Amino acid sequence: MQLARGVQNVLRTRNAYMRKTVSLLSASLLIAAICWAQGVNTASRIAGRVVDQQGGVLQDATVILLNGGASIRLQQTKTGPDGSFAFEHLTLGDYLLEVQRAGFTQGEMKVALTAGQAQTPLTIEMKIAGPGQQVTVTATLDTFQTDTSSTATKMNIPLN
Repeated sequence: MQLARGVQNVLRTRNAYMRKTVSLLSASLLIAAICWAQGVNTASRIAGRVVDQQGGVLQDATVILLNGGASIRLQQTKTGPDGSFAFEHLTLGDYLLEVQRAGFTQGEMKVALTAGQAQTPLTIEMKIAGPGQQVTVTATLDTFQTDTSSTATKMNIPLN
């Protein structure tokens, strides 16, 4: 009888241990699956540089990132001194890049981010606007106050 109770206690302990082990293993697999799924859904970035027809870098060009399907503006940036630009933390999908700079025609490039694909840096070439093409030039005019006047006198005063 004592032996039977001892065996029953051992079996109960073993069953409890097995249930805990299976629960822990199931939870670990679930967490791993969630982490993997999140990693698959993000492609991270689109990066590149903007150049002219001779390969010279174009600084301060406006690069606009649009959703490829609906043409909704998502982000906007300016190119750096080396003509580079980057858009970070993007999800998988189709995108459209529009590039604008005074004196150049608008450039466009379609980009598709897919799972498992390493995105290579893009090069977007801008063409100089030719005769007859519309070029928008914007400038700001300094304002001067014209309704009042004042006079200044320069005085040399010795500081001894």
